[in-house]
Amino acid sequence: MRDRSEELEEELRQLRDLARHLMSAREEEKARVARTLHDEMGSSLTAVNMDLMSVRQKLGEDSPLGQRLARASGTLKSTVEGMRRVIEDLRPSMLESLGLREAVRAWAKDCAERSGVSLTIDIPDEIPRLPAGSPIGLFRIAQEALGNAVRHAKAGSISLSMRVEKDHVILTVVDDGVGIAPRSAGADRPPHGLLGMRERAIAMGGTATIGGGPGGRGTEVRVTAPVEKIR
Repeated sequence: MRDRSEELEEELRQLRDLARHLMSAREEEKARVARTLHDEMGSSLTAVNMDLMSVRQKLGEDSPLGQRLARASGTLKSTVEGMRRVIEDLRPSMLESLGLREAVRAWAKDCAERSGVSLTIDIPDEIPRLPAGSPIGLFRIAQEALGNAVRHAKAGSISLSMRVEKDHVILTVVDDGVGIAPRSAGADRPPHGLLGMRERAIAMGGTATIGGGPGGRGTEVRVTAPVEKIR
């Protein structure tokens, strides 16, 4: 008979495989939605914009209706830009074209600029090759941690870093916000976002710790993910 440690190891492996499958399924669905938005809504909004421009030219831009159409065109432009951000969040093209380092840097800088928080980024020039699924996993965790710091923690400053220690990549996001509120009595599960980060870490074969920041202020998210083994 197998001893208890072997049984626990097998259960952990099965849990990791399930988490990896669920993560992959979620990413595939997000990619499908992104393609639909791009292919269907993108072309429709472009057609609407062309019609607006044509009518504006006929009416004259100085006419009252022309000015209203100009405002509508500006609103449409903002809508298109917002849709592009949504598509990029659903299917981060920079991750595929430029890699994890540049994708995280670009998304973090854009998030900081839109929210007005102070951001410090420390990522090495070279990140070891990661197993399939880990780059998008780390990217999504960085997104979630930064989004939580901005939306919920009301942080004024955020520090994001990646470093390599032995055979692991370590992602750390620290903010100076209000911290994580204690769970109310009877609450069995952590908030959805925190649970999602832990699930992604498990799927990558790594770990996630989420708690108070240095000195008990703010929040620190620390995630480890193994690099690809050289065979």
